[in-house]
Amino acid sequence: MKKDYLIKKKLDRMADEIRPPDRVLSGARRAIAENNERQAARQPKRFRAVAAFAAVVIIAVVSVLIYNNVNKDSPLAPNGDQSPSDSQQDATPPPSYKLSELSGRLAGEQDISEITIFDLGDNTAQFYRVYQDKKTGETAVTITKVKSITPQGMDEVLIFADLGGGLQDLQSLKTSGNIYQKGEQKITYTERYEDGEWYTQAYYNKDDTDYYLMIMSPTKGIGEYYFTKIL
Repeated sequence: MKKDYLIKKKLDRMADEIRPPDRVLSGARRAIAENNERQAARQPKRFRAVAAFAAVVIIAVVSVLIYNNVNKDSPLAPNGDQSPSDSQQDATPPPSYKLSELSGRLAGEQDISEITIFDLGDNTAQFYRVYQDKKTGETAVTITKVKSITPQGMDEVLIFADLGGGLQDLQSLKTSGNIYQKGEQKITYTERYEDGEWYTQAYYNKDDTDYYLMIMSPTKGIGEYYFTKIL
């Protein structure tokens, strides 16, 4: 037992010899104490920062709820009573097409509308062609071709009836320079001479249908003769 006691005393003495001096320990203690004070002082600040952030979030959420409640019936609100009507949202653009985009075929008189049959006098023959929408099969354009024998030779007349209201190929004829008028009905047209023939191109609208005319004849001014027949 005495031996164990001596060994313990010797170890305690060795431990005391390797301990840092008191000035080092006191400095370390002071540094630890200051650090603890800083940590303690920082805790309330951190708590205050977290609390402030939480308050901002709460205010933002409440503001959004109030705004949505106040503006739910606004004309600009997606589900408000003043939102655009279904008819406005479902409005379709006006039709627009070219002959090349339609399906064309020869037709008989029984296949076409009465408004595309014209009486252009004796000694005439009429031929018909219809152009239909490829998806719906509805007739968009009919072309009436008239051949008329006159003392001066043969006239050829093409009459395009735009039943669908979207034909784009001949839109330029709507602003032709000359005007022929019969009552309230007006026709705009141009006339030119080329290679021994007179070419007349014209446009008019009747009963909300657009019509385009192309006339080839050896006779100058023949356009007005056909205008009177058509109108």
